[in-house]
Amino acid sequence: MKQKGKVWTDGSGKQLDTWAINPVLKVEEKHAQRIAGCALKAEKALKELNDAVDDAQQEVYEAKLKDAQVKDYKRLPTPESLTFSAFDKTIGVDIRTTRRLIFDKTYVSIVKAKFEEFFAVFDKDEKESKKFSFLRDMVNSLLFKGSGDLDQTSVNEIRAHKATAERNKIPGWELFVEAVDLFDKAIRTEPGNRLYYVDVAEENGKMRRVALKYTDI
Repeated sequence: MKQKGKVWTDGSGKQLDTWAINPVLKVEEKHAQRIAGCALKAEKALKELNDAVDDAQQEVYEAKLKDAQVKDYKRLPTPESLTFSAFDKTIGVDIRTTRRLIFDKTYVSIVKAKFEEFFAVFDKDEKESKKFSFLRDMVNSLLFKGSGDLDQTSVNEIRAHKATAERNKIPGWELFVEAVDLFDKAIRTEPGNRLYYVDVAEENGKMRRVALKYTDI
């Protein structure tokens, strides 16, 4: 609720005279209201933009299929990516759908078991060794999230050591290579976020990316 007049109402419903309210809270109130107003307008505009992208993605694709004389085009799924432009090339639209990597939970447990086999090779040589126990815990904490899923960044880093293990033939290197190869079997992909980019021509003829999110600025 936007505060007005000489009496304001706080979060508990209590009414206070404005002269008794801390000046900092008054400044916060002013900017909170302004930002919320801008955010709600942006939310409405972004919904309209999303709806326009939905319409374009379907209608432009169908028009291209018709032009190519593709039969039963309506049975074909809408593509995840699409580009098109204005007639005079002063506007360019690029719609993309990212791919998100996920890991098959069954293979994740197999990978973990294979790494335990690999670490067991060291345990035979160094029973109750604190350094190998530390190494095992460190690798497991890097590879596996709290949810039990694999961490993609850590997986890529571990995979980078496969060639070194094969070359140096460290104890248990075969088990390490087997565990790393299982990563490929564990990986699955599914559609992620849809991104769209709009470029418009300025008066000097140069194309400029419209800033639809802070990363475009």
